Amino acid sequence: MDKLTATRMFDKEFVDNYRKIVQTLDKKIKNKEIEIIDGEMPPYAESDPWCNCQDIPYDNPWDKIEIKFASIDKENATLTWTWGESDWSKDFNYKVRAKKVNGTWKIAYLQGFDFNEMTK
Repeated sequence: MDKLTATRMFDKEFVDNYRKIVQTLDKKIKNKEIEIIDGEMPPYAESDPWCNCQDIPYDNPWDKIEIKFASIDKENATLTWTWGESDWSKDFNYKVRAKKVNGTWKIAYLQGFDFNEMTK
């Protein structure tokens, strides 16, 4: 949690949610409600929660990402990103919420770290 906070990119809401996910998964692992599969990331669906992807669509995809704002005001923004003009974007978008804290935009929510999805 300290490393996430130290980046200063994440709002307290995101860090608190991430902490809650880690604590819940830890409890479920200890209670043998879920099994750790070596090499897989939670929620063990074989996807990376930072992008909800297994693979990337093409070389250097980060240069071609498209961001669409659903709403934005002085303190809050809701947006989605896609892989740009690739076939991968046809059925894909990744939801993000940001908050302005002391004049700086910070990530408050990333779809891949949805508590209910990560801990089911």
